[in-house]
Amino acid sequence: MRGKSVNFNEPVFWKLNQLFFELYFKTDEEKRNILQERLWDTEPDMTQALDKVAIYEIMDQPFFTVNGETWTVSDFRKELMSHPLVFRDRNMPSNEFAKQFRLGVVDLIRDIYVTREAYKKGYEKVNIVKRNENMWRDAYLAIYQKNAYLKSIKENRSFAKSYMSIIGEHLNAYVDSLQQKYYKKVQLDFAEFENIMLSSIDLYVKQKSQPYQVVVPRFPVLTTDHYIQYITRMK
Repeated sequence: MRGKSVNFNEPVFWKLNQLFFELYFKTDEEKRNILQERLWDTEPDMTQALDKVAIYEIMDQPFFTVNGETWTVSDFRKELMSHPLVFRDRNMPSNEFAKQFRLGVVDLIRDIYVTREAYKKGYEKVNIVKRNENMWRDAYLAIYQKNAYLKSIKENRSFAKSYMSIIGEHLNAYVDSLQQKYYKKVQLDFAEFENIMLSSIDLYVKQKSQPYQVVVPRFPVLTTDHYIQYITRMK
């Protein structure tokens, strides 16, 4: 970002700042409910702060200019959908929110420029990057399919609150049917599998002050069946 400067459109900045302020400083009860949901599914993102933007009719108005490039509120929202906004100080008092919001937007811009350079250098083709991408895609697809299936059978209970009942009544049988259908396509190196040493201690790793803090995705709990009867031996 050397040699680049960011210039905000102040009227639009303060309107957006107020929207994000209202979302960030929730009541304690709302924060507890969000935390409970995050334990089981994808985290809600801050794009919901922009759900009210239409009221102000500023989606097409310039939000900031960087390196001669003007970003509208719509452009910012599009990037925010794939890059969570990160606050450098998450324990800020309310009177410092505007400063932290401004810094969060600047950090998002920085990461976008870094990402562009990474694509220019072809980093998306590196094996470890591709494996990480596939791991996250599998996790999100599993969550999406779980939600789609439960919706199709009109199961409307909160999964976070009733997951054991929902799994026992619906998901176990559904997962079994998928295993029977696709087991010939799933192969496992049993020798390597047996060499994996698992700890009985649950481990949850996060990277503080990063846009993507969770190191490994939270794969959804879909079944209580622990028997490996749906895999063929890898040749």
